[in-house]
Amino acid sequence: ESEPNAQIEAVIAGKRQTAKAGSDGKWFMVFPALKADKTPLTVEFYENSKLSRTLKNALVGEVWIAGGQSNMQFKLNQEIHFKKGELETTEIPDVRFFTQSDPAYAVSVQKDSPSGASWKTCKGKNPENFSAVAYFFAKALAQNLDTPVGIIETPRSGSKMAGWLAREDLEGIDSFEKDLKKFDRENEGYDYSAALKNYEESLAKYKAEAAASENPKALKKPSKPPYAKGEQMLMPFVYYNAKIAPLAPFTAKGVIWYQGESDAKGDLDQFGQKFERLVKSWRKYFKNPSLPFYFVQLPSIARDPWVEIRAEQENAAKKMKNVEMIVAIDLGEEKDVHPTDKLTVGGRLAGSALLKTYNKKDLPDFPKVAAVKFSRDRAFITLSGGDIKIKGEPRGFEVFANGQWGAPESANLRRVGHGRKFSYTIMLKSKGGDIEKVRYLWKAWAAPEACVFNSADLPLAPFLAERK
Repeated sequence: ESEPNAQIEAVIAGKRQTAKAGSDGKWFMVFPALKADKTPLTVEFYENSKLSRTLKNALVGEVWIAGGQSNMQFKLNQEIHFKKGELETTEIPDVRFFTQSDPAYAVSVQKDSPSGASWKTCKGKNPENFSAVAYFFAKALAQNLDTPVGIIETPRSGSKMAGWLAREDLEGIDSFEKDLKKFDRENEGYDYSAALKNYEESLAKYKAEAAASENPKALKKPSKPPYAKGEQMLMPFVYYNAKIAPLAPFTAKGVIWYQGESDAKGDLDQFGQKFERLVKSWRKYFKNPSLPFYFVQLPSIARDPWVEIRAEQENAAKKMKNVEMIVAIDLGEEKDVHPTDKLTVGGRLAGSALLKTYNKKDLPDFPKVAAVKFSRDRAFITLSGGDIKIKGEPRGFEVFANGQWGAPESANLRRVGHGRKFSYTIMLKSKGGDIEKVRYLWKAWAAPEACVFNSADLPLAPFLAERK
């Protein structure tokens, strides 16, 4: 922001760019792509030919947005490998994090990021308060690409997908519209300005009484009114307003996303539809219709709806280009929604991004079901994704025969073909009767039964297939 109608010029790495401020002093500038540079640079801003601001220690590299809810917000100092002292160092000279106040929310669209938002270096104690998933993701990218990496942290604990979309982008989906109606109903007639004025008057009165009182601790201090009524974490559009709108249309390489727990209740059949809307909307906000979107499929936990949600997540990913699902079914904790192993999750996100976005073709992908064929009391599951192995005894498989689900009589992994032309097939045999359907890890708490991995230790996702 500058003086109204000011002429603005910015200089970085010898490159100059100009812009004209509006009558409100607001201006916007887009620099052509710069070559990645690990050498700290200085950015100079001029207003009407006079130097007005200087930014130092800037790097040029890859920038990713880290979004979602508490498992993305989960800090490095909470992560199991950090707590066990297994990390030699947490400092990464070529990584920067842009952090925003976690609880920040707004009922109107904001142009500026929340108070206190800033870029931080990955040095000293700073990394301990960074998103653990994003930290390990950034570390892997910086090391593999030998380039600076910036992470823009946006997550909010407990938030629903509705909270991350502009109000107009919530229309047309029943579940989103229910959230809107609930918000409007709870806030009908609520005047924040009036509530704030009453608070300030009450606060002034409290301070005066406290100063004159012999026992000020006995007095009750008034509470600051909320921006809006209702349960903040579940509100629609408020996080978009506070955290996303001020950033857009910042040029980012892609998005990493870990969310879904708060949407795993009610209207489960609309989960995939909502997620598709989220991806398409963020691509619109950041003016990139093919913005890569990497997300974490919900891991194992003893919560029934998560079986259906995982399927919704995978189906949504298959419908969209440049949307990749990170499998975490072998991870998680039976009764804790916050698994403490974020190193594995961050590493898998990075591996997928390096393979799909950065074209590191020598890296492995997750195993996938290429085909399922049925033949009477047998089913043949053909897999792709490198050399396949079964850890321990085959488990986690179920077959539907004679009108009921049950464990197969046997499950065997076979390598079919020679040389480079080969595939892996798992043959399941029923205990009796023709097999009509097969499924694998089709349960909420499935981690102990995960057994199919490739040579890179990447797991096969849960699946369900039926005879056609």
